[in-house]
Formats: sequence, structure tokens, C-alpha cells
Amino acid sequence: GGTGQTSSALQTPTAATGLYADWVRLDVDGDGASDESPWHFGTASHYPTLSWGGQHPSPQHGDYDLNDNGLIEIRTLAQLYAVRWDPDGNGATAPGNAAAYAEAFRNHLAGMGCPTSTADADDNDCVGYELTADLDFDTDGDGDVDADDPGSYANFGTLGHFGATFYGNGHSISNLKIATNGGETGLFSTIGSGARVRGLGLIRPVVNLSGTSAGGLGALAGANSGMIVGCYVLGGAVNGTASDHAGGLVGHNRTWVRSSYSTARVSSSSSNPKGGLVGTSTSYPSNPPYQWNGKIRNSYVAAPVHGGTKGGLAGTAWPNYSNSRNPFIYAYWDKSIESGGGDHVPGHLGKTTSELQSPTGYTGIYSAWTDLGDAWDFGTSQQYPVLKLDGFDTTVQFAGQPPRIAADALPDRTARTGVALSFQIPQAINIVSYSVTGLPPGMSFDADGSGACGAARRFCGTPTRPGMFTVSVTTTNFFGVSASASFNISVDGIEIDADPSTPASAEAGPLRLTEDPALPTSAKPYAVRLTSAPSATVTVAITSADTSKVTVDDTDGNANGVQNTLAFSTANWNTWQTVTARAVADSDDASETVLLSHAASGGGYDGQSAPLTAKVDEANVVEVLVDADPATAAIDPGPLLLDEASARAKSYLVKLSYAPTATVTVALASDNAALALSRSALIFSTASWSTAQTVR
Repeated sequence: GGTGQTSSALQTPTAATGLYADWVRLDVDGDGASDESPWHFGTASHYPTLSWGGQHPSPQHGDYDLNDNGLIEIRTLAQLYAVRWDPDGNGATAPGNAAAYAEAFRNHLAGMGCPTSTADADDNDCVGYELTADLDFDTDGDGDVDADDPGSYANFGTLGHFGATFYGNGHSISNLKIATNGGETGLFSTIGSGARVRGLGLIRPVVNLSGTSAGGLGALAGANSGMIVGCYVLGGAVNGTASDHAGGLVGHNRTWVRSSYSTARVSSSSSNPKGGLVGTSTSYPSNPPYQWNGKIRNSYVAAPVHGGTKGGLAGTAWPNYSNSRNPFIYAYWDKSIESGGGDHVPGHLGKTTSELQSPTGYTGIYSAWTDLGDAWDFGTSQQYPVLKLDGFDTTVQFAGQPPRIAADALPDRTARTGVALSFQIPQAINIVSYSVTGLPPGMSFDADGSGACGAARRFCGTPTRPGMFTVSVTTTNFFGVSASASFNISVDGIEIDADPSTPASAEAGPLRLTEDPALPTSAKPYAVRLTSAPSATVTVAITSADTSKVTVDDTDGNANGVQNTLAFSTANWNTWQTVTARAVADSDDASETVLLSHAASGGGYDGQSAPLTAKVDEANVVEVLVDADPATAAIDPGPLLLDEASARAKSYLVKLSYAPTATVTVALASDNAALALSRSALIFSTASWSTAQTVR
């Protein structure tokens, strides 16, 4: 039975096509559902071989160098893991590791299938490794690498020192996770002298070095003494606490990095150097002939760097290079993303996002990037260059680039209190999520159209408070890479100060009152003024939403009795006028909240308004006020947003709402052990109750 085929017909398909089209519909694990094909089809001169579960392929006759180029072929995570037992790349391991190596490379020939030396038939000419497929540590596709991922590694560790050749062949390794407590840390701890790594992409790696034992730290390698050519790091993070040199690609670069780039976030609490591509580029000794001669050519960085001595491209170049011996050759970093690093390193060229993205070919700053031939795809004028060397997938690289909002999409805006404002930003490249902070009170942002604004990427609302507001828009792409841009909204109109006793800044409120007329807090003044000159006299009408709870009267001295209007002329528009709010006693024991509205008319202010909330208590209740954003005049109750990856602290303020009758102690505690507070308690006296105290 069966169908006879020629050898050519059986060997020609190199994928599940043609006569093998139905071979992807096998239920390997017996659960009734089709699984990923267990077959490896090799080249057009080989028969298909089994690779059950994608972890342990059994190539025909144990040949792991099917193309006879001397590089042992890797197509599973287990085989990648086994490289640590063969730092020389010749397929020979120490006896203690031989069994584990053989488990990864099942049925391998004595020489791994590499060509044999003409001088010694028992020798082989294996000189390293090469990827023949993309690898992903997130084997179950749930977006996380953990114990639930079959055949994966929640902490892959480092492959150690590598002294041979490693070709990625345009393939990528996704979701690599490495955590160590010291030493050189990366996919390779060190790339040795004479070693070469080429054509490899790392997508969303997370590499952490902790503890007190210092070492170089980078996604690809902790240190490089060989040659890195045509490699990239797309998204992810490199985090250190004690690392000497932290870089997105390499920690300590002693030789060459060429035609490579990184968009990984780099952060470290150490004061040691850190850079977007390499932590340190070293030349040693300081004069030729050099044992080390660290250089970066035809490369770039588009990522933030946090902490200590930092640079956009490199944290430092050691010793101090002169401009005549520049270690950075046609290499750049995006100073629009990382604005704080690099000026201390000679020849360290920061470019704006527009300067890096505008050239769409080998022109301008990229005119010399042809040393590897046509290795780059420059995309559009809103994209960074990506590698197409060795058959790299450019689509995934473009999709993973730092998201960008065009500069003209976020112009500064003007608004007025009480007047509705609505505008939309256009769809930008690569963005899957938005986060917006700093909006004027009364305004909101609708990221996806499901919110109050009713349309995606729309700002809307009615500003309730005047002032200059710097709005930050943080965008994130599918790979977790973020970028931020900002613009200003200047809000003119009616300004209210709920606490005129502190003239340095206007207090937005609320205004706290008590019902007991025997207490001084039963009546309180507040102040009102305009923020821009009117064209004629402006009348501001003041209305209490419930006069049985709170009444208002003008006490500026211009008239006697209750006055519910204020007048601002072209001369006194910016002079504070005082209004007194009075609590009205009632028979219930409940606290009340009453809205006081201020509506303007005339002088170009028609339709503008500003609210003030009055809170009425039965007695003089002391309240703890927390301000999560000390940078703004208004009290922001939170939440306080922290960046876990960068481990940067933030401050907030605490004070009391009323003068206490005795010293008040406010205890501080965190319900999360990962979040530490700088203080355990705050003490407020009868004199210092209104002075805000800082907590980090």
C-alpha cells in the first residue's frame, strides 16, 4: 500500500507544503487537537526528520551540520541551552556534560556532521553554532515566561564564555529571561577574543544583575572581546544594581560592535557607567598597540537610560578618547528619548528622532552605512532603520520600534475655564496603548473610544481651573517599548484660591467649614480673580447650590451686606477679591458638600465658569491631606505611579486640614513588601500642621 514517490519528490519540499501539506494536522499528544508539526524538513536534499514537541529533533543520521558550513545547527531551546557546555563550538564537551549535551542533540554523530579535516579523518571542523529557526521562550503564548511554559526556562541563565562563531542567520530569540547575582551577565557572559556573533535578534529580553558582585551587563553579552555584527535588541529591559558596565547590547565592549542597534530600556541603581548600546567602550593600554580597542560603528540607540553616569550610546569611553581617536564611528543615539546623557563622552553624537528617521536611504548621516552592503531597511521618514542583513524579518522590527507621535500632532493648546475643549491626536505608528498625565482638572483622555470622549485618542472636557498644564503622553507598542511626548494646555479664566493665607500658590480646595458658629471655621474667606485681561468689565456671579447649607458674601469692602457678584475691570482684573463662605447650622449630624459656582459675563468672558467645593462638618474635624503630585498647585489624591523596572523613587506630600488642639502623629505603612517608604511616621504640631512633609 501507500504511494511511491521519487527521492526528489520526497526531499524537495522544505516545509509542510505539497505532498506534506497535511502533515501539520497530527495529534501528537493525543488530546484530540492538532499540534505544531513534529517534522523538520531540512534542505531540498534531505528527507523530513522528527522533532517531537519541537524540543529534541533527530536529524537524519545524526548530522547537525546539514549545509556543511562547520556550524552546528540549533532549532530548539534545549539545543541553545546546551551551547554553555561547548564554549569552543566544536561539539566536544567535558565528560560531566556529555549526557546532557547528547540529550539536546539526540543521535548526533561523533563530529556532529561537520566536515572532517583532510589531515585527520577522525577530527571535525565544527567552528561554532547557527540558528535555523526563530526561538521563543514563551512556549505557551500567554505573554509570560514561567513554569507553565513547556520546554522553556523561566531563568535561562547565561551561556557563559563563548569563543567560537555564532550566526543567527537573521533569526530571533524572543522573551529571554536571565537573572544572576554577579559576574558578566547576558545571553553570553563574554564573547571571547576571536569569537564572532552575527545576524542575531533579541526580542523583549529581560536581563537582571543583582547583588553586590559587580560585572558587565548586556542583553547579548556582559563583555565583548570579539566581533558583534548585525545584531539587535528590540524592546525589553536591562536592569542592574551592582553592575560595572550596563548596556542594552553589551556591558563592557573591548573590540567591535558593528551595524547593530538597541531599543531596550537600561537602568541601574549603581553609579557605574551605563549606556543605551554599551556600558563602557574600552581601549587598553592608553596608547598603541592596543590589547583592547572598543569601537562602535554604523549603529544607533533609541531607548531611555536611567541612573548614575550614563550616555545615550555608551556610559563612558575609557580612557578618555580624544576627538581624533573617536570610538564612535557613524554611531548615534536618540536624544529626544534620552536627553540626559552623552556630552561627557567625546564624539558621542546625539540626534533627534526626526534626524534619525528622516533619511530613507543611505544618505545624510547614513551615507557611510554601506560597509556590509545593503544591510539596512530605512522604512519611512517616521521609522528608524532596521536590519535586513542575513534575511532578517523587517516587519517585526518595524512593529517593535519605539512608538512615535509626530511633533505636529501635539501642539500647545489654549483653553478657558468653563468652556468645553475637545481635540483628537492622529493615529501614530506602532502604538497599542496610551497613558496621559497632567491634564487640567475637568478634562480627560479617551484612548480607545470607550470612555467619556466617545472617540479614540480624543481629549475632551471642560477645564475647571486656570493655569499652565504640561500634559505628558506615554505611548507603548506591542513589545512593551514606551516613548513619551508632552505639550502645554494654557487655561485662562476665573482663578480661585481656597486659602488666601498662603499667597505663594492658589489652593484649589475644597473649602472646609464647620456648622458651629462658635468656631472660627464656621466662616472662611477665599479669593477670586481673572487670569487674563478682559476687553471690558467682567461680572462674576456667585451661586451656592444649597443656601440652607452654605451662603456666600462679597467682603471686598465695595458694598455692605450680602453681595453675590464681583466686578473686574480692565485695570483690576488680576487683583484678588475676597469672598466669605458661611456654614449654616442644621438639625442633622451629617456632613455636607455644597458646590459654589462662579459664572462670568462680559469683557470676552461670557460662558466661563469655575467651581469651588465647600465641605461642611458638624465639628472641627482634622483630616490628613495627601498630595501625590507636588509639582502641581492642586492637591492630587493619587494614585502614585511608580516604574518598577527603573526602581526610581517618587515623593508625595502630607499635611493636615485644620489646626489640631495637640500634637498629631500620622503613622505610615505599606501593604506591599516590595514598596518601601522613607519614613514610618510624621509629626504635626499646633504650629506646623499646615506645613507639608515629604515622603518617598
